[in-house]
Amino acid sequence: MRGLIDIVGADRVPKTGPVLLVANHASRILDALIMRWSVPRKTKFVAHTDILDSLFLSTFLTKEMIIPIEDGLQAWKCSVDHCRAALDEGHAVVIFPEGRAMGNGHGVYRTGAAYVAAHA
Repeated sequence: MRGLIDIVGADRVPKTGPVLLVANHASRILDALIMRWSVPRKTKFVAHTDILDSLFLSTFLTKEMIIPIEDGLQAWKCSVDHCRAALDEGHAVVIFPEGRAMGNGHGVYRTGAAYVAAHA
């Protein structure tokens, strides 16, 4: 991938301890893969549970790497609790604030990432 995509700032990601990474979500597949390959540590991704139905994505993102999120307020609260637990355990957590891929990376940003950051 070198030369096709410039990764800037990966060296600023702490090698240990909790960190919340928030990124645009232009592509259903590429965003997660780029984050997976460019972040120099084990990372958990907040993702809708249907991501595990994708044979391609599930090859690169195992069930252990996913903090599942489903539709509905109660499911969302559960996902926030899982994010907090992952951060408490010292993991890096990636959230795409648009929720689903927007194609141009400029969709409606949801408040989940800010909520997790404020309550972690």
